[in-house]
Amino acid sequence: MKRFVTERYEEGVAAAEKALVEMQPKPDFGLIAFDGFITWEEKKYDAVIVRAFDKTQDEGFQFCQRYIPKEDGSGIEPTGNSAFLGKSENIILENPSPKTEPSKEPQKKKPWWKF
Repeated sequence: MKRFVTERYEEGVAAAEKALVEMQPKPDFGLIAFDGFITWEEKKYDAVIVRAFDKTQDEGFQFCQRYIPKEDGSGIEPTGNSAFLGKSENIILENPSPKTEPSKEPQKKKPWWKF
C-alpha cells in the first residue's frame, strides 16, 4: 500500500495511476482510493471513490460512498448506499486498450469483488 500526498487530489490520483501502471511484476489486483466529490440529484457530496482493477477483466470499475460530517464534529458518516459509477480503462493490463468507450459486452468472468 502506498499513500500519495499532493496539493490537489487529482495529482495524487495521477501519481497512484502512474505507480500502478509502472509496477513490475504486474499485480493481480489493484485499487486506488481517494477522497473526492460526486453530484447526486443535483447536489454535490463528498465521497470516497475507489477505482478497482483485476487482471482477468478487460475494464476497470469505479465505486463511491457518499459521506457527511458527523453533527458533533467527531468525524464522518456514510450517507446513502455505495454506488457503482461505471467502467474505466484497466490500467494493470500488460497492453491496455487505447482510451475508448468501454465495451458493452457481457462480463467474461465473475469479478473478484463479487462473492
